[in-house]
Amino acid sequence: MVKFLINRPIAVTMAFIGVLVLGITAASFLPVSLVPDVDIPRITVKIEAPGYSARELEKGTLNNLRMYLMQVNNITEIQSEARDGSGVINMEFNFGTSIDLAYIAVNEQIDKASSSLPKDIPRPVVVKASASDIPVFYLNISLKGNDATTANNSIKNEIDDSFIDLSNFADEIIRRRIEQLPQVAMADMSGRVFTEIVIIPYIDKLNALALPLEKIEQAILKNNITLGNLIIRDKQYQYNVRFGNRLLNEEDIGNIYLNHNNRIWQIKDFCQIITQPQNPVGLTFSNGNAAISIAIIKQADAKMQSLKTELHKLVEYFKQDYPQIEFTITQDQTKLLDYTMSNLSQSLYIGAFLAFLVMFLFLKDYRSPWLIIISIPSALIVSLLGFYLMGISINIISLSGLILCIGLMIDNSIIVIDNISQHRERGNTLDLSCINGANEVFRPLLSSVLTTCSVFIPLIFLGGLTGALFFDQAMAITIGLVVSLVVAMVLLPVYYKLFYKKSTTTKANMLNKINTVNYQKLYSKGFAFVMRNQLFAWIIFIFLLFGTVVLYNISPKERLPGIERNEIVLFIDWNENIHLNENNKRIFSLLEQTKQRIEHSTVYSGRQQFMLGSSKTSNEQQAYIYLKCHSENELNRLINDINSFFGLNYPFATINFNDAENLFDMIFAEQQPPLVVRLRPLNDYGYNSSEYLQKTIVKLQHEFPEINFSEIAVNNYIELLLNTELLALHQADASVVKKVISRAFRQNQLFTIRNSQNIMPVIIGSDNKTTSSILNNYTVTNNSGIEIPLHLLLSQSNASDLKSIIAGTEGEYYPVEMNIAAKNLDYVTKKVQSCLREDNFYEAGFSGNIFSQRELVKELVIIGTVALLLLFFILAAQFESLRMPFIVLLEVPIALFGALIMLQIFGESINIMSMIGIIVMAGITINDSILKIDTINRLISSGMPLLRALITAGHYRLKPILMTSITTILALLPFLFIKGFGGDLQKPLALAVIGGLGLGTFVSLYFIPICYYLFYKKRK
Repeated sequence: MVKFLINRPIAVTMAFIGVLVLGITAASFLPVSLVPDVDIPRITVKIEAPGYSARELEKGTLNNLRMYLMQVNNITEIQSEARDGSGVINMEFNFGTSIDLAYIAVNEQIDKASSSLPKDIPRPVVVKASASDIPVFYLNISLKGNDATTANNSIKNEIDDSFIDLSNFADEIIRRRIEQLPQVAMADMSGRVFTEIVIIPYIDKLNALALPLEKIEQAILKNNITLGNLIIRDKQYQYNVRFGNRLLNEEDIGNIYLNHNNRIWQIKDFCQIITQPQNPVGLTFSNGNAAISIAIIKQADAKMQSLKTELHKLVEYFKQDYPQIEFTITQDQTKLLDYTMSNLSQSLYIGAFLAFLVMFLFLKDYRSPWLIIISIPSALIVSLLGFYLMGISINIISLSGLILCIGLMIDNSIIVIDNISQHRERGNTLDLSCINGANEVFRPLLSSVLTTCSVFIPLIFLGGLTGALFFDQAMAITIGLVVSLVVAMVLLPVYYKLFYKKSTTTKANMLNKINTVNYQKLYSKGFAFVMRNQLFAWIIFIFLLFGTVVLYNISPKERLPGIERNEIVLFIDWNENIHLNENNKRIFSLLEQTKQRIEHSTVYSGRQQFMLGSSKTSNEQQAYIYLKCHSENELNRLINDINSFFGLNYPFATINFNDAENLFDMIFAEQQPPLVVRLRPLNDYGYNSSEYLQKTIVKLQHEFPEINFSEIAVNNYIELLLNTELLALHQADASVVKKVISRAFRQNQLFTIRNSQNIMPVIIGSDNKTTSSILNNYTVTNNSGIEIPLHLLLSQSNASDLKSIIAGTEGEYYPVEMNIAAKNLDYVTKKVQSCLREDNFYEAGFSGNIFSQRELVKELVIIGTVALLLLFFILAAQFESLRMPFIVLLEVPIALFGALIMLQIFGESINIMSMIGIIVMAGITINDSILKIDTINRLISSGMPLLRALITAGHYRLKPILMTSITTILALLPFLFIKGFGGDLQKPLALAVIGGLGLGTFVSLYFIPICYYLFYKKRK
């Protein structure tokens, strides 16, 4: 084929230009996103139940829903959490389950369960998740100059009308404008404040006129006519008739007429009617200003850069059109994609430049290095065409595959160019050199491509989301390697002939005068030493194998490398029954004392309104704060200041510091503690659960003093008990008592007014009072019309219960987190079960990250075995031998020592990035060995003696091995000194490749010939 192509340069050029045009065109249609659009096998059901306690919600609602939802197919785990006023059910499915069908099935089960649910609870909301649901930006909207703090660190407790107007404006204008962008799938909002109409009766006036409050309620309801449209036919015409007496605002309610004692009154004569903000259960603040936070969700097939450009342009328009409003973009996730794109271009530029320089110095030729400049960009562009045909988007996973491919692409090109140059140096004609030089390395290069792919492709069989994401990386590497092989075998020989067509000598005289190190002579001396001291070389080999095992065992292991950060998230639970205003007051007291270290802050206090994603806070006593500093040092000082603040002022509060969310953490970070003990009650302890739990936790703390157990989250509340005996004695009705209490606490909702997209409740009640004043001042009218003091019928007591009640397939349980080492799992579980059997209050179930890690290790062992078998099969087919593959595979554990020792020296752990670096390093070193063994085999087949073939093959392959290794190592060296997120992420990969490739180069040069000689020295 090469012989045919080198004589048709115009045809080859036109064909490649055509393919390049298709690649460039395909690139413009490829979606650009953070991650592949993969369905996460998770569905969340959210329940809003105002007025219900956590235990009431669990017993009456969530328990029934779980029973129905467990009938949905392919569920692996179901977990519910009940809190005061709300609940959530999380369902995990087998990976590969159609989430669209599961979503339909879940809704069907909810419809079946609706008859058994309380009638006053709205229908549960079902949310399905995908990887593209990760917010790309958060847009915070606040009023300028509306600082929520004052000089004495107190917060404004009243939400004014201006913020209510901002809330409505953000929902009706800003959100809609954002969602009109074709790149935006959804604008998810939180921090909104809603209004309500409150009717406060003048009790004294009503008593004076003997006007019962029920009569006012009936008059209001009778005048709110909402019967819908009526259709009236008049001969050939048809008309829609509707009632116009619908109540729309406080003025309409106040103007309602009422006949009492034969006199016409209006409702405003007996009641004060006001429109006011509803008591918020959660608020958002941006840099101290009350704000609306909008999470921007990208369309799955949209380009990330296009979204970023359009959103920033739209925000600039907003700033010009609404100068009184502050718009702030925070938590920008596109920086990770921007870094990956810049890393790709940097790898391309640095790799091509270094390959150009190394080839220039080694080949002493100014023509052949330019072939690298042509081949690598061509291969990348054609790879994008492969992306389009395979349906792969441009994301950080697929781009990381292309970045890894660049080094291997350069290696393929160097090997082909060097082999053709060697044939010219031996005196062959240009045509024959191009033909034989390319054909000789085709089989070993094909084996190299297949062996590299055989390492990455099995990773797609990893379970869960990780395996689905690795599909993009494996396909990107496969496409890139196949394309680079085609370019190296088709384009390079043709252009090599064109470049050297008019050249009569193989090297320019000027370049020959450049004195470089005589590496051929150094190699000969080293080879001779190794061959004379083979026993010493084998001792070193065994030592390195032993060192590899030791280094692996002592190296720390984690999912992600330690990354320099200037952002953090602070979670606060005050563990007190405080109001939301007190929560905010304390938060801003903290921010005021630490403001000199904070560049930006976003506070999410109380329950948030985001539809997608799990809520970070569950009640008004919790807060979630995003903090950004100027540097990591400032961040560390801020953490110390925060710890000091809570230690001095609020020692009973629970605080947790977490890294600010980024894409890698969301996908790869550990979601569970090492071990979770699920304490399942053996009896229904009801509202006494916290007492039994406290006894059990104290006992566990005594058994495991080295573990710090978290405090039990308890909610203290006031319990009103109805005295049924006195109720019967005074002939009072319990429903009347309930209605009086509802009015007193402003929980008596008459109806709702729908205005645009908002729903405004109309409530009749009194001024806010304490529980004691309500019991002492309110009365209940019995069946005889006599007023009975409320405190005679009700008694008040203090009680407590768990803040949240968690349940699963096994029923209700309490999770206890234990941070233990994996090797102690069996001992800890047996000890926990023994401890629980003594009191017989609870039994234990176990879950946690240790179990998922064990499953992952099992999967990796299977996948590693499959990869090794594939490697062996490919190498055996390449060499037509069952012994030669072992020679190549022996190189991997030695090179692994170099990777691990570099990680150890620089204080890095074994993590995802370093493991990818090890795989890449193994691919490059194996490629070098394949080429060397193939050269030895060819020389022996031509009749050359074994020892002479080893020496000659070593000289033939010395230059390409050195060029590929030096190019790759130099290209990765800058990552060791780059600071920031990108440098920290790539440093373990660079160290693994540099260390492994550095040692692997010596293995390819010296150890492979020793192994070959040992295996075949008796062959004639």
